[in-house]
Amino acid sequence: MESIEYGKVLHYGSHNAPRLGLFATKTMLEEMSRDNFAGFKKISEIGDQITKRLNQAAADTGQNMRVQNVGSMFHPVFTDLDDITNYRDFCQTVNLAKYADFSQKMRDQGIFFSGNKILHNLSCTEHTQADIDASIAAAGNALEQMAHERKVYND
Repeated sequence: MESIEYGKVLHYGSHNAPRLGLFATKTMLEEMSRDNFAGFKKISEIGDQITKRLNQAAADTGQNMRVQNVGSMFHPVFTDLDDITNYRDFCQTVNLAKYADFSQKMRDQGIFFSGNKILHNLSCTEHTQADIDASIAAAGNALEQMAHERKVYND
């Protein structure tokens, strides 16, 4: 840090506190906090609903997909465990190839699910009930296809 202090090394702060990023963050926090945190409550309710309904779609199709969430963040995994509570369980039991197939089948139907097998998906305040219903229908279709294909997935 001494190099920065006396100007030997230039440091403009473009990555630690850019004004545009800070302004966007401030605006988002103000919007989400408005009306007694209505924005945060809405995305948490959407995340909970999506999680519950995706788990039901998996059960209805006999797939070993489990969906867990924290607020608006949710992530489907294919495992025989009831839930994933640590990284070791994730690495040892989650079928990443099966998730890759599922997420591609979702995208083929026009529903974006992250293709990154370890990254969560998100809901937002702009998601409508129709968006949620369409996503769940697409998931049911994808899981049905997977059940009928009976592929063996190897990681």
